[in-house]
Amino acid sequence: MVKEDWFTYRKTLETEFKFSSEDYTMQAALKNISTDILIIHNTEDEEFPVSEIYALQKSIPQSKISITEGSGHQNIIGNRLVMTRVKEYLLNNEK
Repeated sequence: MVKEDWFTYRKTLETEFKFSSEDYTMQAALKNISTDILIIHNTEDEEFPVSEIYALQKSIPQSKISITEGSGHQNIIGNRLVMTRVKEYLLNNEK
């Protein structure tokens, strides 16, 4: 999704559901998570710098981080290395 498309989409949601996305942050949403979490981020993500992801990780003590390269923001899900890391994480963190 192009940034302009996301802006339009966000404004439509805010209008439709009568809320402001500025009232919500990733840190606020994730601080109540009480289970292990894997944060996967790509160095070529132009929407969120890696420094923000490390700051996010610090706010979630039970999180682990996996940094990848070459996929950007939108294509990370289709990345075979990412899927392998998710699988490994899930297999190693079964309860």
